[in-house]
Amino acid sequence: DAGSQAGFTLLSNEAVVVEDLRTESRFTGPPLLLDHDVVSGVSVIISARDRPFGILGAHTISKRKFDQDSVDFLQVVANVLATAIERKSAEEESRRQAQILSQIHDAVVATDLDAHVTSWNRGAVRLFGYSTKEAIGRHISFVYPEDMRQFLEEKIIGALKEQEVLETEVQMRRKSGDRFDAHLSLSMLRDNDGKATGMIGYSVDITARKQAEQVSRGQTEVLLHSLNALTTNPDLDTFLGEVLIAVTQVFNAHSCSLWLYG
Repeated sequence: DAGSQAGFTLLSNEAVVVEDLRTESRFTGPPLLLDHDVVSGVSVIISARDRPFGILGAHTISKRKFDQDSVDFLQVVANVLATAIERKSAEEESRRQAQILSQIHDAVVATDLDAHVTSWNRGAVRLFGYSTKEAIGRHISFVYPEDMRQFLEEKIIGALKEQEVLETEVQMRRKSGDRFDAHLSLSMLRDNDGKATGMIGYSVDITARKQAEQVSRGQTEVLLHSLNALTTNPDLDTFLGEVLIAVTQVFNAHSCSLWLYG
């Protein structure tokens, strides 16, 4: 509905700040908000790569002018929600298909004991930019910056062979040369006799989490709580509810709204 705040936000393709909903002329205030005496608010788009997922808004019952810092913070939260929704969609798609490994959103890579790539799923193609053909057979060091090679050999490959499982955060490199922060979850591969045959792990781009750490202290606690909840794959409805509550607390707002589109 182009006449609603959510519709106007989508058409504007940018954040919309409302100083007084009672006198707003760009769109019609939602009856639910007007019935609850909402006066001011801000709304941003929850955007995916190919389409918007919905609108996230925060509202107050007293007149308030939301500054750019508030808008930027709400947009970061909206990006976190988009990641959660996108990840949930990817998981549901994976369950509908037989080739789970090739469909999951995260990058899953397997290597032999010498760290040469033996399996490279679609998530790895998306994350690193290398096709499966380009990756198979190469030493895994090609997705690490030059200055991380020693760390890779000693703290990742060496530590994994000693510990069997390993989780760590590290900087990685895309085909474009861009560096990014990643969370790695690694484990050894063994055959039916228990003999080590290789290594397998998945990589997750945690750039959004790192960006969240630059937000002010109080806002950072909320964002990290949301991101930690995301990594545990919670029920999506529960996760969204927790995020809305957290946003309301950060802004000391009367309420927080979320519109999602199917």
